[in-house]
Amino acid sequence: MNVRGSSSNNSPKYDFSNKVVLITGGTEALGRFITKAFLVSNATTTIATYIIEEEMEYLKSETKTAAVELIRADITKDEEVKKLISKVTEKYNRIDILVNVVGGYLGGKNGIS
Repeated sequence: MNVRGSSSNNSPKYDFSNKVVLITGGTEALGRFITKAFLVSNATTTIATYIIEEEMEYLKSETKTAAVELIRADITKDEEVKKLISKVTEKYNRIDILVNVVGGYLGGKNGIS
């Protein structure tokens, strides 16, 4: 599937210029695809939570943009969610789009207890 959409001139299908996008879980499979889609659709700031530096470099090289910012946060903890939202709104004065892609399963990494 093409991240750029189905337009024939290889331009983004949607234009998210000047939109602040907060994506939680933006590094694995679906999250990576969504992050890249917003970046190539001209989102001026896409913030993916809890991505590692290598992943950010990969996203920048794939999309040819520096409009991605790393903010580490564990969104299973209320205090970290509040801090995350505060950081974003302090810097950009808003969040236009919130995409929650964080997955999980009963029992977490160690299985059901």
